[in-house]
Amino acid sequence: MGHDIIEENLDLGASRIAHMDAAGVDVQVLSFGSPGPQAFRCRCCDSHGARRQRSACTNATKTYPSASAGSPRLPTRRSRQGRAELERCVTKLGFKGAMIHSHQQGEFLDSPKYRVMWKKAEALGVPVYLHPALPHPLAVKAYFEGYEELARAPWGFAVDTSCHFLRLVFSGLFDDCPKLKIILGHLGEGIPFAMHRLDTHARARAERRGLEEGADRLLPK
Repeated sequence: MGHDIIEENLDLGASRIAHMDAAGVDVQVLSFGSPGPQAFRCRCCDSHGARRQRSACTNATKTYPSASAGSPRLPTRRSRQGRAELERCVTKLGFKGAMIHSHQQGEFLDSPKYRVMWKKAEALGVPVYLHPALPHPLAVKAYFEGYEELARAPWGFAVDTSCHFLRLVFSGLFDDCPKLKIILGHLGEGIPFAMHRLDTHARARAERRGLEEGADRLLPK
């Protein structure tokens, strides 16, 4: 490509701004990619890695405030810690949202214990980007064993993220948090292309669960 990709990705200063100007990009939202804190097995790695990322983003946004905004990797191992860190990053560091790399080592974020974190995101009025990750270990074994090259970006990432989001909807999250904003990348991880199928086969089931806001947000009448 004519340049060192790793070196350019690590540069959050003048070189990056110059590339943005040349491409007509006014504002960038800085975040760090996979695996994210959700894949860390020890608390020290979770906290240390997240702190380093937040520090780098904060320095960049202070240096180029009109061209850079921050989106921290949000730790979810302990949901109340995630809630507190989200509040600190938004209210004290000026971050514009947060990123979560899907499930917490096999535990999906529709679990009731994570509701406090989602409620905080709604109260702060900031979006959470649900980033793809390697699917649940049982899904990897069942669907991708022997075909591991499909488990990540070619197919598995979209499967993981779309299923995770649908779990959030059907858990009643949007009934509890009707103003919550969740971002799905990569053309909505395929969900928009399945809207007719979801509407035909899932609306009645959603209503039987007592869902109103969630069903209407996903399956508008």
